Amino acid sequence: MAPVDPHTPLGRLASLVGLAIEGVPATSCTPGVQAPDDEIVRAILEDALDVPLTTNADISDALAHEQHGPPIEPVIIAWNGVFEPVQVGSSLQGAILVTEVGSSIAADTSNGTIRFDSVLPLGVHTLSVGVSGREVLSMVFSAPRRVPTPDKRFWGVFASAFALRGADDHGVGNFTALRQLAHSVHQLGGKFIATLPLLPVFLDTPQVIVPFAPVTRVGWNMLNIDLALAPGAEAIADVVIDPPDRIPRLVDYPEVVRRFRGSLTAYAAVVRDHPALRAQLDRFLVSNPRIMHYARFRSLGETMSRDWRRWPAPWRQGDLTNAPVDPDIELIHQVGQWLAFTQIQSLMDEMRDRGQRLQLEVTMSVHPMGFDVWSDQRLHMSRTRVFEPPDGTAAGSEWGHLAARPQRSRRRGYYDFHETLRHHAQGGFIRIDQISALWRTWCVPEGADSTQGAYLHHNAEEHLALVCLEAHRSSAFVTGGNLSSAPRHIRDRVKAAGVLDPLLDARSDQTRRNHNQSLSKVSGPAALIHLDELLADYGPRPLGQTENDRFRVRHPKGFNASLDDDRVRGWVEEFATSWI
Repeated sequence: MAPVDPHTPLGRLASLVGLAIEGVPATSCTPGVQAPDDEIVRAILEDALDVPLTTNADISDALAHEQHGPPIEPVIIAWNGVFEPVQVGSSLQGAILVTEVGSSIAADTSNGTIRFDSVLPLGVHTLSVGVSGREVLSMVFSAPRRVPTPDKRFWGVFASAFALRGADDHGVGNFTALRQLAHSVHQLGGKFIATLPLLPVFLDTPQVIVPFAPVTRVGWNMLNIDLALAPGAEAIADVVIDPPDRIPRLVDYPEVVRRFRGSLTAYAAVVRDHPALRAQLDRFLVSNPRIMHYARFRSLGETMSRDWRRWPAPWRQGDLTNAPVDPDIELIHQVGQWLAFTQIQSLMDEMRDRGQRLQLEVTMSVHPMGFDVWSDQRLHMSRTRVFEPPDGTAAGSEWGHLAARPQRSRRRGYYDFHETLRHHAQGGFIRIDQISALWRTWCVPEGADSTQGAYLHHNAEEHLALVCLEAHRSSAFVTGGNLSSAPRHIRDRVKAAGVLDPLLDARSDQTRRNHNQSLSKVSGPAALIHLDELLADYGPRPLGQTENDRFRVRHPKGFNASLDDDRVRGWVEEFATSWI
């Protein structure tokens, strides 16, 4: 089929929604993208707007609806608190801003224009506007133009949390191992540690251990809990997981999860029957009501079907009031999140007190069968997925998650992305995976090949305003994934916002062979040492060779090593001296 004519109703509708119907020319660096045909465009637009576009009349109706927008934009940015005047016209009858803390600021609405005489406080506020006898609401993002930036060079260490092993090796790393890593790095002068996403994944059968497709982006992976540190666990022998008889070369997730789940189940029963522990859990749940909903979702998923689309209504539609939720499984997920939140918060507090940061990774996707999609299905398309762009501008694995409905997300003030940022900013260092997805995503309708899609463009400035706001609140640094392969205009914009360039990768042979020569040419402020790769280069070291090993890294090549190894420590010290 031929490409869509931009002057037709379908082409104009695509333009209003942000769907690119033109191709991307090939360059010396990228292969280019062919313009989508009529069938692809219709399929994506139907899913994005959640309306049928079978006939020309359907398209005309949808076009008229999109053209008849609200009198003011649903989101307005006030950079550095400066609200630029908004012209509404003679129908304007008044406007008042309600700040996020509940105070009110009246606007000057003379001459049909909304103005504020003073600089607005930073935050996400609600603007109520009277227009022709009705109220129109808009979200105002009052945000600094830039994220916090370091005033001097610093370095840190990356290690996969699942590969970190503490003194009691249970087959997978935990928050205590991360704590030990942070302490060792601090002793060498390192200012941060980084790891893969620590978000919940499906641990029940079939297990889906994919950190970049979490069940939710506002929880933590309970497999990283150190049950030995759970309140009251010291008095209950069967709560603490016994180390396995043998440590396999790779993480044996089925076995690790089986043993962990058994111990967590035993501990959850103790919490249920212990008034003081139950009170602690209840206080956590009151402060985190979303976790109560999440635990019920996980329980029903384990007893009925992970695919919530097969659930009977109204459970499928988000109401679990009368659902046959197993209270014991529900309690396990409540307790798991309570312990995970408590332990990672303790880790972040300890690191912050000594001037360190925990780099937490914000994924741009969630599992299609996950809690975030189920709890607000109208924000996500149901038949369109996001894949790796075929033009080579965001190299990585195929994403395959459900695409967002940009208009609905915008009308909701991007609250899901905003909550995710708040959740991750606590560590003081945010890494946004696939940061170019703030600008555009490659959308492919159900049944089409991954190259048969179109770019759906997003309002990146509004996303960036939220990034700047939450980074400012937590004094957090920000960096992005795959930024080096993003288009030039994206790289320039995030750099102007203070987002750090991709961190210098200390794994490169050139960097290792000659620190001074290579580092003198690097302008970025932060360097990242990939500990697992560094340890692999130095070869195996027998377990228990010294009693002072603070932690070990289990490498896929089949050996363990320690940061306290004199060879590794010497390399890190030399690198740090040259870098700083």
